[in-house]
Amino acid sequence: MSKYCSRFRGSPSHVVSLLLHLGLMIKNPELGKISAFSSDGNEATIKNENDAIEYLLGGNGISLWLDSDQNFFIFIHEQHLVGSFDGFTIEEQQNLVSRM
Repeated sequence: MSKYCSRFRGSPSHVVSLLLHLGLMIKNPELGKISAFSSDGNEATIKNENDAIEYLLGGNGISLWLDSDQNFFIFIHEQHLVGSFDGFTIEEQQNLVSRM
């Protein structure tokens, strides 16, 4: 497994919608919790998926999940959505990016 970052074109809300359509989830499928971090690195408690999207669009970061051990952490940098893969093989990373 390796860390790989991807930068996405398009509005962040559109990209998030596309990622969710491709099968990623806002809540960890095993824990049922939303993982979010403020722009200064503090963990945040988010109650629902709509609040998570607003939190992200406010300049913070959230995790999207393909599985309980496959985390795609997304945040906004210079008006683009950036994602960091954790727990994905290189093939899985490339597959997801190619489907975008």
